[in-house]
Amino acid sequence: MTLIAAFACLILAIAIGCAAMEPLYRDLSGQQRGPRWAAILLAAGAGAMFGIGATSILFFLAILLVPRFPLAELLVEIAALAWLIYRIVKRRKPQSPANKPRLASNLSVAGALAIVLILATAAMDKSWDLNSQGNWDAWAIWNLRAKFLAAPELAARAWSPLLSNTHPEYPLLLSAAIARCWTFSGSTPDAVPIAVAYVFFLALIAAVTGGVAIARGAAAGLTAGLTLACTAALLHEVPSQYADVPIAAYMACAAVFVLLSSQGREPRSVAPASIDPVVGAPRWALHPAFWAGVFAGFALWTKDEGALFCIVLLALFSLFLRRDVWRVILGMLPGGLIYLAFKLFLAPRVTTQFAAGTLVRLADSGRWGVVLGGVTSQIVSLGGGWFHPFWIWVAYAIGVRFRVDSRREAYLFTALAAAILGGYAIAMVTSPNDVLWQTNTAAGRLVVQWWPLTVIALMVWLRPAEEWIVEPAQPKKKRR
Repeated sequence: MTLIAAFACLILAIAIGCAAMEPLYRDLSGQQRGPRWAAILLAAGAGAMFGIGATSILFFLAILLVPRFPLAELLVEIAALAWLIYRIVKRRKPQSPANKPRLASNLSVAGALAIVLILATAAMDKSWDLNSQGNWDAWAIWNLRAKFLAAPELAARAWSPLLSNTHPEYPLLLSAAIARCWTFSGSTPDAVPIAVAYVFFLALIAAVTGGVAIARGAAAGLTAGLTLACTAALLHEVPSQYADVPIAAYMACAAVFVLLSSQGREPRSVAPASIDPVVGAPRWALHPAFWAGVFAGFALWTKDEGALFCIVLLALFSLFLRRDVWRVILGMLPGGLIYLAFKLFLAPRVTTQFAAGTLVRLADSGRWGVVLGGVTSQIVSLGGGWFHPFWIWVAYAIGVRFRVDSRREAYLFTALAAAILGGYAIAMVTSPNDVLWQTNTAAGRLVVQWWPLTVIALMVWLRPAEEWIVEPAQPKKKRR
């Protein structure tokens, strides 16, 4: 029964998130952007991530403000879900999307994606049976802090300076999400962190597949999802129960909404009122830039690498999408404020990232050689054996004849992926730790965080495959 209660809490969080994303789904369907299944996948993937992130913040705030009444937060969640369901039932059904050009090969790609996910899940199941508690960082950092948070009287130990060797200053989205299920179930089953990690993996695939399909066509979305599902390094990280897959999911989801925003995807505007009369939500809450900020803020509350992502995201919006910067900042507030409050008032000052000698290490060519070599090796090792997921994109590029669709979007997302990878490389070079050890332990996980952003950038470079099947045939020139 305790395991059922724990899973019920996780399902409650996912249900809240999906219900909260329903207005956005209505807006996407009403504007007839892409196939209906793509909007469903995006809403489901983003909704699962949003629900886990939002309830994590609520649970953490409840620990700090009302530690003696842990059920208060659960009652708030149930009330929120009931209100969201009421609003969904009250509104009318979304319009049916217009028929879009379809490729016969899409069904084959969708089938391949489904088969890969089934095989990947079977492989993960074996790993879960052999090591249900995850790898080192899982039980030394993330799950350990979750156990502290699950006992309100011990919650402060989750950021105790006595844990200086295991990063007590790390953000707590993942730990709080696990602790929430453990608290309300009254036990600490290993199945909870396993389930949370797997949900983030599925949400990552769903959000990228659906979002890219809406913005770039069904073929591009399915190809992007298949590329990620065939990335061996990503599949290996899921059973480890680290925070790298969750932060990769949040950053990729934010990038998907940046893509929708960069294409001028404004919410339906049929009246000057601030509330959309069809969807029933504030228009600023339907804008993709707002949701890009929301998921960037959750990435910030997941791991410190999220700070770099938020900075890069704001810089790129300032350069390419200046009119939407305020929406991004508004969306970042929930995750950003809880992150700043934790860092300023609770987290111990134990980080050594900017210790003395940072500039000297930055100018050390030997350290750069080790880091660049390690990062390159990890990128090459994203696949398994001779197969690399990059070849899936190459096959798609051949199919669409390597034709670039929008250089502005291509430059934006290439800059995003390049800035993130460059920032990670600088962080490893300037770290006071032994550079070889730092690269061997961190480079692989950082590349996993970066790879979904790169997959999105690769798909943006090419035109939608559906375009060439509706192009009029060009008359052949007669030979003289």
